[in-house]
Amino acid sequence: MQEAVKLEDVTVHYEGDAAPVVEHISFTVQRGELVVLYGHVGTGKSSLMRAISGVNPAADGTITLFGKVDPARDDTDASHGRTIFSTAKAEHGLAAIDGEANLHHRGRFGFVFQTPRLLPWRRVEHNVELGLQRSGMTSRDRHERATELLELVGLAHVSEEFPHRLTPSQFERLGIARALASDPEVLLMDEPFSAVEREDRVELLERVLQIKEKTGITMIFATHRADDAVCIADRVLLLGGTPTHVLEEINIGLEKPQRIESEGCLDLASRLSERLEALSEAQSR
Repeated sequence: MQEAVKLEDVTVHYEGDAAPVVEHISFTVQRGELVVLYGHVGTGKSSLMRAISGVNPAADGTITLFGKVDPARDDTDASHGRTIFSTAKAEHGLAAIDGEANLHHRGRFGFVFQTPRLLPWRRVEHNVELGLQRSGMTSRDRHERATELLELVGLAHVSEEFPHRLTPSQFERLGIARALASDPEVLLMDEPFSAVEREDRVELLERVLQIKEKTGITMIFATHRADDAVCIADRVLLLGGTPTHVLEEINIGLEKPQRIESEGCLDLASRLSERLEALSEAQSR
């Protein structure tokens, strides 16, 4: 399989804090894979996600985003992928992004935040189009693309509404559509459904799986909930320790399509939660 994102010995600090919150983290995400970062609240998952996107560069280590392999060349080895974004340690201990890479990486990551960054004075469709304004697309093309994305997330029927008229589930789905607008290589989702009720969260998780199935997009999803992690992931990275690091990597073997509330999923989620507790306790001794 082709690599999509690769982290090598990455360390992240909270802004203004000399002590690292995340240290020596290394993992690779394959193209089309959904990897979940699972850890307790306060383990630095958000800081790590922002470092991956380049929003807040890592203090040390290397983060690389690989471009898609050209099928015409019949490349199957990830090493032949085109590196389109990479951060590395700079002279003063902060990750450096050269000007050209910075221009490229802005449209390569779609970021779904814990609270969607929506403009309340713009209608649903226009919020999605906002991510396309610098694309060079015509207004007609932007409209067509926004319509496609709203259909993908099940919001085509509310395209003319304002965000405050949406249900909590619709509000979150609009955040996903907007993140997908720039056609990113990788979709980053940072605890996106933590503020919604369980029924809405189940619906949203099922929507995430549908989007992955339809688009094949690579996803990295951060959560502190074991049922979220197990029920959507291809692979889960358990995070913990002080500073935070990868405690264990677990491949999820649930049948596709996965059922969010299936007995197998909930049972595996319980065992995953117990495993994180055991590993975290061992680390604290």
